[in-house]
Amino acid sequence: MQLKKFKKINLTLLMLFLFGSTSSSYSEINSKSWSEKCNEDKSACLIAIKNEIKLKDKDQQQTLATAYIKIGSTKEKKMNLVDKEDQTYKLSEEEKSVPLLFVNLPLNVDLRKKPLIQVDEKNLGNLDYLHCNNTLGCKTSVVINNEVIDLLKNGLIGKLNKAEAFYNNSRPRVPNQVKSEVPKGLNWDLFQGPSVRKSYTFDTWDYNWRWYGWDFGTGEAGNNATHELDIARWVLGVHYPENVDVYSSKNHFIDDGWTMYDTMEAKFTFPNDLKIDWNCHSRNSYFKNSMGGRGTIIYGSNGSAFINRQGYSVFDLNGKEIRNSKSNDNESSTALGGGGNMTTKHFRNFFKSIRESESLNSEIKDAVISQSMVHYANLSHRAGKSFKINPNNGDVLDKKIKRKFWSRDYQNGWDINFV
Repeated sequence: MQLKKFKKINLTLLMLFLFGSTSSSYSEINSKSWSEKCNEDKSACLIAIKNEIKLKDKDQQQTLATAYIKIGSTKEKKMNLVDKEDQTYKLSEEEKSVPLLFVNLPLNVDLRKKPLIQVDEKNLGNLDYLHCNNTLGCKTSVVINNEVIDLLKNGLIGKLNKAEAFYNNSRPRVPNQVKSEVPKGLNWDLFQGPSVRKSYTFDTWDYNWRWYGWDFGTGEAGNNATHELDIARWVLGVHYPENVDVYSSKNHFIDDGWTMYDTMEAKFTFPNDLKIDWNCHSRNSYFKNSMGGRGTIIYGSNGSAFINRQGYSVFDLNGKEIRNSKSNDNESSTALGGGGNMTTKHFRNFFKSIRESESLNSEIKDAVISQSMVHYANLSHRAGKSFKINPNNGDVLDKKIKRKFWSRDYQNGWDINFV
């Protein structure tokens, strides 16, 4: 993290261990190692490091800046349900704890030049001066929101360069298509939706519809890649890719009714030389026992991280685990149907965004980008070639591929007319 005036002043700060404020002196904080400072009952602690420079022609150091984090509070407006039967709500204010970053500067600082906080070369904003005194100099502060917290976490494994998402399962044989009577209770016409009508074939409609062509399904990419690709994009901070290249084939149970690929390696390249790979083995469960069957590996210049639905582990360049976090949430991995604690939390967040003005954790416009990558992979598989993409809007730049595959054939009456 850097504090800027005219020159960049290196400034590093980690975290506040316990809630509370601190008013003690900074005499024990040094620039050579991290210093922990607590009050007597340890109700308030901080870790900090100050930045110093050697005075010219003197054997003395001058402190350029000292920083710490404390927990403050803010008021947040919230709609509370008053009467469930009448569905009436009342607006109220709720006090919420927020982390605050404080920076102390020498008293002789030029007050016309507001310091600019910058993390990983991203500007977070200029800090306003709260007050100045002879003891601590001038104090500034800024609220640290989720975006800033994420930026502070960046750099744990160095500069990020690549993500590898994978899915491995042991899907069995599926029936070859044989025409038969529609099962009792199944509305076959309704099930087919907008696709061109076809005869019912035995046991190809329930979960298995994913593996019988493009009328209903999108293969394993549409079935599962979207989840891991979403994580990979989130971590790397990328949007639409610039290029997609796919290697795919059906490698198992060659004589069964499965008409899709069951093995795929999709490679996406992004601006700033970032890459995401998705490796799929629908019917070869090599990683299922050792790595849960699905997950995302993030590579950086100083290490790597493995993320799946149970938590994450961080490794140095020698493969030694240096940090991990395991979740208590019960979220399905490769089981059919999905669901679990995290899924429930997302549903609650969605409902609260409607009823109580809670912010969405993930908006649909971002999900569209991850889902578009799924379609790019399938288009490359069907076309048998790689193609370029406009990273600004996701448009397929190969006109032949776009014209042939970017839509579908509709049953009469279901056509979409673009105005």
